[in-house]
Amino acid sequence: MLGLFNKKKIHLSRADFVVSMMSLQQKIVVILLRAAQQNFQPNPDAKTLQLECEVLSLWILSLAIQDNDIKDIIYAEYCRHRNFDDDAIKQFCGYLNMRYEQYYDAFHSWAKDRNGAGGAVLGSVIANGIKGGESDKLEFDIFQMTNALNIFIENFISTLEFVRDLKKKYDLSEIKPVFVNK
Repeated sequence: MLGLFNKKKIHLSRADFVVSMMSLQQKIVVILLRAAQQNFQPNPDAKTLQLECEVLSLWILSLAIQDNDIKDIIYAEYCRHRNFDDDAIKQFCGYLNMRYEQYYDAFHSWAKDRNGAGGAVLGSVIANGIKGGESDKLEFDIFQMTNALNIFIENFISTLEFVRDLKKKYDLSEIKPVFVNK
């Protein structure tokens, strides 16, 4: 009888965890690209749209993963996968930080007021990013704000569920950050 409650988790290495997260990130990008092409007009050029969807997907992952060490590994793997040189990494990180600041500000607004203006702000910031708009000028198109917010919520919930399921099934003890006493 105790065997029913004492299931041993399968060990998952840090490398396998990062691979699974990068695979999830790519799936989110595909979903975001498809949704953007269907719901947002005008679409920016393909390169801009791809970048915005990748940044948004990385941000969604960063919300679901609390460990900054893992986030850093995912960002490094993303840059390696994109074959970024040092200058491209600096430029990308600067852009990522700028977008993340906008997303986090809007996310915190939404977290405080989910039924009111907070959702409109978050949806507007996401729609603006997807459309390649200027970062300091938000458009408040109710249809696009609602679509953007729904796209975010669906992907965010799916990502949280994926990470939760990994934690239930696998031993993630190697994934935790290493603390060094100084």
